[in-house]
Amino acid sequence: MKRKMMEKLVAWAESGARKPLILQGARQIGKTYLLQELGKTHFEGLAYVNFEQNVRARQIFEGSLVPEILLQNLSAELSMSITPRTLLFFDEIQSCKQALTSLKYFFEQAPEIPVVAAGSLLGVSVRPGDAGFPVGKVTIETLHPMDFEEFLWTCGRERQAALVRDFLRTGAFPSFLHEELIRLYRHYLVVGGMPEAVLTYLDRAEAPDWSAVRTVQMNLQLGALADMTRYASATEARRIQACYQSLPNQLAKPNQKFQYCVVEKGASSRRCEYALEWLVQAGLITLCNRLPRVESPLVAQAEPEAFKAFHMDVGLFAAMAGFRPNDIVAATPGQAFGGLTETYVAEALAANGVRAFYWESEGKAEVDFVYDGPRTPVAVEVKRGQHVRSKSLDVLRQRTPQLQAVRLSEKPFGHTPDLLSLPLYAAFLLGAEFVVPGVQG
Repeated sequence: MKRKMMEKLVAWAESGARKPLILQGARQIGKTYLLQELGKTHFEGLAYVNFEQNVRARQIFEGSLVPEILLQNLSAELSMSITPRTLLFFDEIQSCKQALTSLKYFFEQAPEIPVVAAGSLLGVSVRPGDAGFPVGKVTIETLHPMDFEEFLWTCGRERQAALVRDFLRTGAFPSFLHEELIRLYRHYLVVGGMPEAVLTYLDRAEAPDWSAVRTVQMNLQLGALADMTRYASATEARRIQACYQSLPNQLAKPNQKFQYCVVEKGASSRRCEYALEWLVQAGLITLCNRLPRVESPLVAQAEPEAFKAFHMDVGLFAAMAGFRPNDIVAATPGQAFGGLTETYVAEALAANGVRAFYWESEGKAEVDFVYDGPRTPVAVEVKRGQHVRSKSLDVLRQRTPQLQAVRLSEKPFGHTPDLLSLPLYAAFLLGAEFVVPGVQG
């Protein structure tokens, strides 16, 4: 599967001066696959160490952390020579914190050895402030689920994806492709971007086996719930699970602001603060804070106590919420898909490294997403279907004239001097600089 992250990994591999690299992200998201592919395609050898499975490898790091000694012992354990042309890959590094500490010494004493690391729930098991964390000595990249553009690539639609991206340059798009991409977009709402779910879908892409896809997704959910008990105390695990499982109800409300009473009776911000932070650090949710006004930098205006919480993967969210795949694909009129489309857009923004907020004015007007664009703040109104009237976006545009306004819906591409209309399948363009002919901002 072609992933955008590979471009960053290759650039790291080809860099003359590089630090050890840590690839973080949620479990089963494709970290191991990408780093192994990097070793196979850009190095002469791959020295793979899985600290969760290999007890003897963990024992090697109980002694000296001098790279020369570590390399001798690892070479003996793996029965291979580790040279500057070998990619040394520490997988599940959270199971051996001394190995994490050793990255500092590899950077300082053996910079010629290319070292990469990955770990499940690295954000909750190890923090940058912990003693021994190699602060400033490593490069950290975050992997997200496959976005819709990567999904198109995997489905053999690379040319269609390129034409979508070309719209930013040309302002034109072949209309005959619109219905096909809307169909694939709806399939993506069911499947999401977890690699195993995507591969299961591709086994029968022309007549998808939705039950097989859902089986994969439910197993992934069970694994996520199990991790909550593994990396937290019993009390905290219960709160983490309660916050996580409340997402469908939180986003089904007309006001999607996260409410603690929806988690459980008597819940409060104090009791749920750690649970929400755990879910963010685990890569399972994204928080979107409220803005009372839109002024750059937006982070300075954000209200920490008011936010929405979105699942990191739209397919897993759809399965968790119990939405029927056939209803999603058919866009059944009147079917309540609370938060589904917004979760898809939040996922697209996160994949592009965009920190998003939402704007609300005294409970009377609300715009789904606002973020700092390359030149001006960007406001994004999300419409599930083809009904595109948006009084809230009009209100915000009147209050903030310098704003770049974007509307997402199932309607085709379009633009006026003050509004860019994108079909929902083009959400992966969010975060890029809009230089469409005839569009201001």
